[in-house]
Amino acid sequence: MVSNGLLLEESTIDKENKLTHWKQSVPVSSWLFVLGVAEFAVQYVGKFNGKDIQTWVYPRDREKGFTDFAEPTKQVLQFYSDYVGPYAYEKLANIQSPSVSGGMETSSAIFYGENMVTGKYEKRLRNVVIHEIAHQWFGNAVTESTWDDAWLSEGFATFFSMLFQEHAVRNLFLGCTLHLYYPWSRCSNFNPQKTRSVYVFSPKILTSTTIPP
Repeated sequence: MVSNGLLLEESTIDKENKLTHWKQSVPVSSWLFVLGVAEFAVQYVGKFNGKDIQTWVYPRDREKGFTDFAEPTKQVLQFYSDYVGPYAYEKLANIQSPSVSGGMETSSAIFYGENMVTGKYEKRLRNVVIHEIAHQWFGNAVTESTWDDAWLSEGFATFFSMLFQEHAVRNLFLGCTLHLYYPWSRCSNFNPQKTRSVYVFSPKILTSTTIPP
């Protein structure tokens, strides 16, 4: 069982009953509460500022899910924390679920469609992860008072997703460019013969560049 906040207790009462106690110490809107009940494989990926980064997937998808969610959660948390402010919640868990087809930004426990877990670290899932983590600030830590204003949290989450993508692409591109001139610099998986063009967005510019696949 997984929920918002921190796991305080997990006890087997008898052969048919188990007690699981989660505590959400940071106030959240009721629509951000979540409870997931299933057989899970759980990975503690690491920590960000002392807070756990976790992956919860079906046991049959253990290897695929652990691969898919290994990146870029920590990098995204760092970027948004530097750009906006501290991450508000006690942990961040990426969770496989049949209840959504894309992602759902429930605070500290984000749900992703079960069919998005492929083990191929696909672009679609990566972009959804970046977007849903942005919602931890825009829509969760700050929540609109009416549904009429929900476009604000979606707009900010989309904008900040693009800011992170621009940041990540720029760093990768600059690192690989340096590698061409300074072989001792690092650029993993870069092959000049296998590149692709992407568009990099910012509030002021729209440019096309070529980066490693």
